[in-house]
Amino acid sequence: MSRRNIASSGFICRILCSVGLLLGSVHLQCQQIATVGSITRSSEEVASTLNSLGEASLDNSQIIQGQQQLLLANILRTMSSRLAEVYASSLNRSTDSLSESEARPLKSLAGLLNNLEDLNEQTEQKSALLILKSLDIAHDVFDHVPASDKPPVVFGAAIPGVLTPQYQNSLVILGYHLTDPKANNRTPDLLLAGAALPTSSMHADFSKIVVPLSQEVARTIGIVNTACDPIRTSQLALRVYYVSGSLSALLGIVSETTINIGIKAPTPQFEFVVEETGTAKVQTTQTIPFSNQSGYVSVGCEQTATTSVAWQAPENTQVSNVHAQWQDLNNIGSQTQSVIPSGHSYVATGSIRGLGKQCVFNICNCPGGGHGILVLSGTYEVKDSGVRSFSSRQMVRGAELAQLKVPQQDTWTLDRLVVRITRRNCDSELDRLEIAPSDVSPGKDFRSAKGIFQVRIAGGAIAVKVVNANLQ
Repeated sequence: MSRRNIASSGFICRILCSVGLLLGSVHLQCQQIATVGSITRSSEEVASTLNSLGEASLDNSQIIQGQQQLLLANILRTMSSRLAEVYASSLNRSTDSLSESEARPLKSLAGLLNNLEDLNEQTEQKSALLILKSLDIAHDVFDHVPASDKPPVVFGAAIPGVLTPQYQNSLVILGYHLTDPKANNRTPDLLLAGAALPTSSMHADFSKIVVPLSQEVARTIGIVNTACDPIRTSQLALRVYYVSGSLSALLGIVSETTINIGIKAPTPQFEFVVEETGTAKVQTTQTIPFSNQSGYVSVGCEQTATTSVAWQAPENTQVSNVHAQWQDLNNIGSQTQSVIPSGHSYVATGSIRGLGKQCVFNICNCPGGGHGILVLSGTYEVKDSGVRSFSSRQMVRGAELAQLKVPQQDTWTLDRLVVRITRRNCDSELDRLEIAPSDVSPGKDFRSAKGIFQVRIAGGAIAVKVVNANLQ
């Protein structure tokens, strides 16, 4: 179980002290009687926990689970607020002192809190059933609280998939008193940024408003929820018409109220594709071997011969290794060799001595003459300056900042730089930036065509940063 699950479960277990008596279960550690206030506070606290879980789910790209948790949190919070408002002067009343019609919804609410303990482990379908159950309880609470005026309330909005398998192609706004028979069941107005959305096919009743989603409407609201068109945080408003109280009903006065409805979305994720071409001034070091040798040097038995070999290093080079050695030796008793440098000249000197004579009773024999070659060899380095062309294509993912390296050269000149931004897992281009070589200067910021991201070139790196994700 994750840390968030443990925190949620432990927290809900703590509040069972206040609701356990209502359910008829025994909790030895409980010393208090359940009151309206304790259930109200427990509902608010569980709502806060669910809200945190929902935001965490959205951050992990679990869109439907996150939306379900946030909707449940809002339903609980709305019930808690209504209870706190109606029972403001009697929150310490025990539930046993309430009428049966008032106590029954509170018992149901207590049972619901218990069922929400493992919400993070529930399937989307089971969570949808819990939402529908919580809505029934919420209506029961609102129906039976001792208040004469019961104005419209919105619990939240369910995007497609939240109430699986129901309403797969609709946005469902859930609430209480959304239409009023005394106001001729006038259909509410759904607004986005102050402008009314098309409502010709919208169905509204007392507890819900079902908005069939065409592709155009879903895109306008920001709930298409695909890789190329992900769900976006949006703020809707619902204008509801109702009759408040018996006097207004008598006088035929229809009131209206506007209720804001928020739809949360995860932080948008982007992919950057950077294509760069250009030239770079480079300096390389080339290591070149050299070798020079003498001719064959021959010796007889007990004879010594000396030779030398010279080599001149080319201009603007540096000798890194030099040595002398005899090669192809045969019938040699001993040899010497050394190298003497003089400026850019190197001279190797060496000698060889033939084998000793073999003598028996003063009669000596030479086993054979010997020979060898003196070789002067080594390596030298040549510095090479020139121009190299480069071309690369890099892709990085990020929500805010991405760093890309340019070719590792001493100095480089950019001929062309194109940066494109797409949504994660979508090939469609959102925005782009093409930088002309004449505009490039260290530390200068460049803004993309639509203003979604900016680019800075500094220190041999290209930094790409999202600066206005709301323009997506």
